[in-house]
Amino acid sequence: MIKYYLGIDIGKYHHQACLTDDQGKDLFSIQFTANYQGFRKLLRHLDKRINNKELGNIKAGLEATGIYWLTLYEQLTKLRVKVIVLNPLQIKAFQNKNIRGNKTDKIDAGLIAEILRIGKYNPSSIPNKDDFELRQLTRLRSDLVTLAGSLKVKVMGLMDQVFPEYKELFSNAFSSASKNLLKEVVLPEQIAAIPARKLALILKKASRGRLGIKKARDIQETAADSFGITLGMDALALSIKILLSQIEHLEKQVDQLEKEIEKIFVKKEKS
Repeated sequence: MIKYYLGIDIGKYHHQACLTDDQGKDLFSIQFTANYQGFRKLLRHLDKRINNKELGNIKAGLEATGIYWLTLYEQLTKLRVKVIVLNPLQIKAFQNKNIRGNKTDKIDAGLIAEILRIGKYNPSSIPNKDDFELRQLTRLRSDLVTLAGSLKVKVMGLMDQVFPEYKELFSNAFSSASKNLLKEVVLPEQIAAIPARKLALILKKASRGRLGIKKARDIQETAADSFGITLGMDALALSIKILLSQIEHLEKQVDQLEKEIEKIFVKKEKS
């Protein structure tokens, strides 16, 4: 039987909690930090007002604010508290009705408790383990792809200075053949000086046989007539190599994420 209603206004660093009884009477209102010590403070206040054996008679409401509600949801659920996650739009709708006056964290916590007591709410769905992991991994993948894209733009900006003709030599300047070439040499004079057969071997291996001696000679002829700058070219070449290394690392991480995402999808299909 639900005897108490615990409203918690979620914040990044601090939460505000308000406990009411089934008649709507406020039993306490406190602020606590968003960490273990803060959670212990909340439990101490609950123990003062109600016996911890009655935790199962509490219905708690949390606003689904970013990711900051998740820890409280897990910890309260472990204590047998019935936890309801509310959409912020539902809470705003009650705020507009001015149930408890103007907006403050303290009032919002009391408002959430009142919403639970009245019972006029639609709980937000809680993602299961697989869905939560998919959301986390796909977001991270998107962030890494975006980051790699921004680094590629920087690389091409630097290449436009030292070897402006380079982008015309490959349909994709970040293809396997191009990246393997730039790992060896970056500056036009270096590319022109490398033995043609060695350059052809690099291209052939990276392109799985599609490119060879003809492409190597074409690249060297273009490098020999490059209109790139020579001022500070060693620093530019080092910058390009470092950025390419970062891009390669990010792409490996993206591959790792994609494999994990695929595993979860397969698991979901089987279940």
